[in-house]
Amino acid sequence: MDFGRIISGVIRAVQLDSNFFEEVEHDESRSQEALIVVLVAVVASAIGSFLFSLINGGGFFGALGTLVSSAIMGIVTYFFWAFLIYIVGTRFFEGTADFGEVQRTLGFAWAPQVLGILSFIPVLGGIVTFVAWIWSLAIGFVATRQSLDLDNGKTALTVVIATVIGIVIQLIFGMIMGGVGMIGSSIAGMF
Repeated sequence: MDFGRIISGVIRAVQLDSNFFEEVEHDESRSQEALIVVLVAVVASAIGSFLFSLINGGGFFGALGTLVSSAIMGIVTYFFWAFLIYIVGTRFFEGTADFGEVQRTLGFAWAPQVLGILSFIPVLGGIVTFVAWIWSLAIGFVATRQSLDLDNGKTALTVVIATVIGIVIQLIFGMIMGGVGMIGSSIAGMF
């Protein structure tokens, strides 16, 4: 694994270098690199969530649960977002790509999420997390445009529609899981 190439790729990605995303789109050997970028970013964000939970009275095991669930949700979110971008872009806006091309380019868009490690810092953590999300969205725009070979208008619609669908599904999933947790707590309280 050439970590210098990964770091160089991250630098080019965060600079919104459209030529870089064209290269990644066509280079299947970069799939593993994209996944490494996602894993590093997800682990960094999960550590930030762990520290936030620990500092705010979550206890060690509660914070550890936060770390694990944050890491799992980060990876699931990445693949889910790539899938939604692929489906919306190819089905509705005539984008030309396979899932691997979209997945590879969007992996590098995850790079700013590494700043999530700072999420435990009061006020600053929230600001940095928001900036990282916006930055990833901007990189995701370029990655989507280049991987699906769309114009800016169709790319914007693809990203907005896929993101809104993703947020709605996450909210529904969160409500279901919250309801299941409340039911479980109620049942456990009976005994």
